[in-house]
Amino acid sequence: MLPFETEKNIAFIHAGANDGVSNDWIFKSATQNDWKGVCLEPQPDSYKKLCLAYENYPNITPLCGALASEKGEFPLHSFSSPDPEFFDVFDKLSSFDLDLLVKNVEVELSSRPELKKRVGNILKRVRSQMVRCYTTEELLRDFISNPDLISLDIEGYEAKIIEGFPFEKIKPKYIFFEAFHMHPDEKSKCLNRLSLEGYSFVGAKEYGIEDFNILAVRT
Repeated sequence: MLPFETEKNIAFIHAGANDGVSNDWIFKSATQNDWKGVCLEPQPDSYKKLCLAYENYPNITPLCGALASEKGEFPLHSFSSPDPEFFDVFDKLSSFDLDLLVKNVEVELSSRPELKKRVGNILKRVRSQMVRCYTTEELLRDFISNPDLISLDIEGYEAKIIEGFPFEKIKPKYIFFEAFHMHPDEKSKCLNRLSLEGYSFVGAKEYGIEDFNILAVRT
């Protein structure tokens, strides 16, 4: 169990919320402990499920959009699986970076040779759509002005958000993020920045979470 999971009345920003339930470390804690926050999900189908998941929790606001370093609308790339059984697997791999999306799909297909054969050319199954992008400053201004927790699962964009975070104005107690898609140099730079801002790191694996996730705790 992560340190924040049993805390009451946490204010949070959760980017990359998917449907709010699948492989999600926020939903149970948020709905049982009177949390207040905003959840972002750019995929329309997953966003609809996200809204249903939180429909009885008025303190939690789902947004159909992504967290980015610039506001506006930008193309989000996703992969359409030929097998409905794997829709949920590949739907979570959407990215603003087309090359990163293709790389992630290749990793998933490497353990599914029959599906890989059916897919053929990955690029022919990529779809792109314009999505609304929010900046951290927008979310702090319009939704959660003093978050205790920032949760980032945004397929390789985590480092850019942390790099541009306004730590001079606010320092959340917890920053929980996926580092799986980070280049080693990018990850090192990200951790150094957080260390300079007064954060220490807890290995998520000891809490039963995949070890490519990192929990930064303000000391």
